[in-house]
Amino acid sequence: MITWNNLVFSKVYGYIQASTSINSYTFRIFMLNLKKTDDKDLCKISANSKWLLFLFLMTANSACFSITNTTTPKDICAESATEEDLFNCRKQQQLDSDKIMTFFYNELYNNHLENEPKLALLIKKSQESWLAFRDANCKVQTYYSIGGRAFDVYWFDCLTIMNRARLMEIQNQISAP
Repeated sequence: MITWNNLVFSKVYGYIQASTSINSYTFRIFMLNLKKTDDKDLCKISANSKWLLFLFLMTANSACFSITNTTTPKDICAESATEEDLFNCRKQQQLDSDKIMTFFYNELYNNHLENEPKLALLIKKSQESWLAFRDANCKVQTYYSIGGRAFDVYWFDCLTIMNRARLMEIQNQISAP
C-alpha cells in the first residue's frame, strides 16, 4: 500500500540521488517529522514539516540553488560558467519556485474550499490577480533589457524573486488563518 509518507520519501530520496549538495540536516529533520504523522494526506503534515520540505526542495536542485544554512541562501547561478548555463539555472529556479508556490497555494485554497467557499473564491481571485501583477511587474523590471542577450535571465530571476515573496505570504496565511 502506498502512503503519502512513502510517496514523499521516494520523491525526496530521488532528489538526494540527483543532487550533489543537499542540506542533509534539513532532510533528516523533515523525515523525522514526517514519520511522526500517520496522516495519509500530505496537507495535514505539521506546518514545521511543510516549511522543512520547502527548504529541502529549494536546495534539491543543487546546480542552481544551494543553502548553506536555513536563513542565508547562496545563489550559485552566479557561478555559472556560460550564458547558457546561467539561463538554464535561472529557468530551473523559476520552475521550481513556481511549483512550490502552486503547491502551497493549492493547500491554502483547498483548506477553505469545503467549509468557507466564499473565502476560497477570494483566495483564487487573489492568486489570479497576483499572477497578473507579478507578470506586469516583471515586465517593468526587465523593460530595459528587452531584446538584449540577458533578457531571459533577468525575466526568470524576477519571477523567482516574486514567487518566493508570494510563497511567504501564502505560508503566513496557512499558518495563521
